[in-house]
Amino acid sequence: LRTGEVWFSPDFFAQMGIAPTGDRDAINAHIHPDDRPAFEAAYTAAIRDLGPFTYELRASRDDGSWHWLRAHGRVWPGEDGRAEWLAGVLIDVHGEKTALQALEAMADRYARTMAASSEAHFERTVGRADFFVSANLPVMLGHPPGTPPPDAQTYFG
Repeated sequence: LRTGEVWFSPDFFAQMGIAPTGDRDAINAHIHPDDRPAFEAAYTAAIRDLGPFTYELRASRDDGSWHWLRAHGRVWPGEDGRAEWLAGVLIDVHGEKTALQALEAMADRYARTMAASSEAHFERTVGRADFFVSANLPVMLGHPPGTPPPDAQTYFG
């Protein structure tokens, strides 16, 4: 860290989707502007605290696409106790992040559908303890609005 010398594996550049370079600023320029503050905070804290770091970010690839990556690493001190070197690993989490985003969007869409529906809805999965009752079901059964839905035991004894 003190000398400014850097080394990145060929795998690092493959994960990033960029041409190899030894210029950290050029590499960091690929970080999505919205992800830059969290990246800088994690990196700065690790150097200050001589400890581990983890961050997720989107990086622009040479083909113009954005790709999700996660990094885990650590900063170690030199003999004088100051930050001397950093090592870490970069992990491709693009599939994980895009699947999670799709799931969150679907859950939001389902919640909006349930909120807009004048129908009541319940769902039970056989062989599992999960149970869902929409807010409309207690109302349709004559309970005052805002009454918490009963649990599965109430319905299925």
